[in-house]
Amino acid sequence: MNQSSVWAMAASNGASRRQDATHRLAIGVIKVSLTVAATVGVGNYSDLLVPKAFAIVQQYLSLIAWSVAILASFKVRIALRPAPVIDLALACAFISLAAGSVLWSELLLASILKSLALVITTYSAYRMALCLSIRDAVGCVTLGLVLQSIASLILVFAFPKIGIVQVWMHNGQWSGLFESKQSLGTIATFLIFFSGYRLLAGGRWVPFLTTFGMAAACSIGSGSRGGAATALAAIAILYLTSRSRRLTALLALSPVVMITLAYGLLWHLYITDKPYYVFGGERIDLTERTFIWHHGLHRFDEAPFFGFGINGFWSDSWISYAFEREHGWLLDNFHSGYLTILMETGLVGALLFGTWFAFFGLRMVFVPRSRTLSETDARLIISYIVMMFLFDFTETFFLRSTNVVTAFMMILYFKSTLFASVDRLFPLHRGKFRREHPVSKGMSVGLKGFEV
Repeated sequence: MNQSSVWAMAASNGASRRQDATHRLAIGVIKVSLTVAATVGVGNYSDLLVPKAFAIVQQYLSLIAWSVAILASFKVRIALRPAPVIDLALACAFISLAAGSVLWSELLLASILKSLALVITTYSAYRMALCLSIRDAVGCVTLGLVLQSIASLILVFAFPKIGIVQVWMHNGQWSGLFESKQSLGTIATFLIFFSGYRLLAGGRWVPFLTTFGMAAACSIGSGSRGGAATALAAIAILYLTSRSRRLTALLALSPVVMITLAYGLLWHLYITDKPYYVFGGERIDLTERTFIWHHGLHRFDEAPFFGFGINGFWSDSWISYAFEREHGWLLDNFHSGYLTILMETGLVGALLFGTWFAFFGLRMVFVPRSRTLSETDARLIISYIVMMFLFDFTETFFLRSTNVVTAFMMILYFKSTLFASVDRLFPLHRGKFRREHPVSKGMSVGLKGFEV
């Protein structure tokens, strides 16, 4: 070997080491960004900690974290790419419709920013799905939720005037770090789920008991017993799916059932024009949530096909005033993810959303049998999405622009659409690689599981 060859090899090795260092640094930046987004992107902090005049800073910090992750992802060597599947096209169409619906809203600054934020977080979720393993993504989100739980418990016991709700409606319940008890209940619910997942995935008992104990305390203190029950049900689903592929297939299709049921319940309110359900001679208003649903459905005919636009319903001062005058209180939140989709994107958006998850469910029925996604990851994706759909019966997570639990659902969804690209892993001698490594044939064969 002559001297020029030695120098060329040394230069190549040096360039390779620099690329490896850049790759590791970029991955680290993405992980930190996701952790920051998980720490600040669940709910607004108490105004005793962050004055209302600066509350928007929390949203900006979250968007900065998502944007930094996008930039860092272009320095990562990526060996995955999306499969050409129908539900991915439907997902893009739905997100585009939701983001574009700002054009027929009141065009308020808050609506425009929410539309932009939805685009940023969705694209960032896609880039994170390309760059991070599911285990790493779960670890980052879990860490962010743990930090919030610790801070909340400290405030509850050391500074109860901040950490405990003082208003008459929820007096004595915990809000911790947040301005509302619902936000504390949300992080508790998802921390319960993630702690259970990590234990079932081979984690240790001490970390599980620590995180589960904190989450259970926050859930009980905030009065979010329904959320905790939902999380425990999702953990049970995660365990049961490991025992039965047939159950996994049924659960993959369950979002379609829940969409049908949710819109059936809303249709009943619309037809009867009553702000409650009647069952067994009793009026059921789901802690007055049906009052909000009825108020929205009462104006559905004003924009039935494309809705009021993102953030375009409660931003109408006349609509808000009418509700407050009738009930004496106001929450500018539908408390139903399904109704949010219907009112903000109309029948067209609701149809796109339902069709998206119908094709997703059909595809996921075949994924556990293919080599494109491990069965463990497929079960996590299905269980998490089932939990999100259950939660959205009485809370709103769909179309939340910077909320990390919604963005994480998109990370998992995009992860389910990816497959390993042999061309990117082994750009040279592709034919030889396929002949000598049968697993590459498995990658190709596994793509059939994505084609619906």
